[in-house]
Amino acid sequence: MTDIYRKFIETIKIRNLISPGDKILLSLSAGKDSMAMLELMLRYRETVPVNIGLFHLNHLTRGIDSDNDAALVRGKAVEYGISFYERKFNFKSCRTPGISFEEQARDVRYAMIKDIIASEGFNKAATAHNSLDNVETILMRIFSGTGIFGLRGINYINGNIIRPLLDISPDEIYSYLKDRKIKWREDLSNSENGYQRNYIRNIIFPAITGRFPDAAKNITRLSAHAEENENLLSFLSDSIKQDWVIETDSGHFISTDRFTDNIPLIKYILSRTLYSHYNIRLNSVIFDEIIRKSKSQKSNLPLY
Repeated sequence: MTDIYRKFIETIKIRNLISPGDKILLSLSAGKDSMAMLELMLRYRETVPVNIGLFHLNHLTRGIDSDNDAALVRGKAVEYGISFYERKFNFKSCRTPGISFEEQARDVRYAMIKDIIASEGFNKAATAHNSLDNVETILMRIFSGTGIFGLRGINYINGNIIRPLLDISPDEIYSYLKDRKIKWREDLSNSENGYQRNYIRNIIFPAITGRFPDAAKNITRLSAHAEENENLLSFLSDSIKQDWVIETDSGHFISTDRFTDNIPLIKYILSRTLYSHYNIRLNSVIFDEIIRKSKSQKSNLPLY
């Protein structure tokens, strides 16, 4: 019998995801991962005083199937006396030009989660990303172009979003649900390979594991190494950054007289500053322009 509860607890403790008294909004799709997370959180709250609510986004893309997904989550909320927050968004008639369906769905979902957290007094939200989701994300980032930060994969904590299933595999989740006779719903769109993640999951990754059976484990290990190295770089650069980055009422400035020929160090500090304060991921165009300006006669370089 597969019981992933111990692994679930270990992730929460090691990553410090949940504290007693937390009010957590669970984002559920009605699929395997979501229903496993709900079951695990229900067990967890038997020993740790936490409050939970359920959130479901009805995409309105699969007709009665979408409605049945919502009904399953709603039914669980009623069964356990849990607050339920259903939101609907018509992605067929409200598509945003220039971004994929996946990106828009993610943005809409997180915006709704943010609103519910603010209005209903939750201090955290949990999503049901598993270990293979992390592997797929890393592969997509590699193919699209990424640095060491992107190789970290999905964060266990991102602001007030937590992901307690990241150390658990889809096979473990499936066995757990079967053993405990927990119902879930299959999203038939998961087989549509027009979506980027589905293409990675259904086409690319099976081809990789056919030749490299330990690929998932090794990519996960790479993710852990990237996280360790990123944390180390952040720690080592903090003392330097304090001297280089000047914060004023007008914005942030880089003191150009601190610049050396250590381009990787310069790039790292600029990248962290731009992302942490302006949510900008540094690319080669931005970086080259910053370096060009730094070689001007100005003593400080504004970042805005």
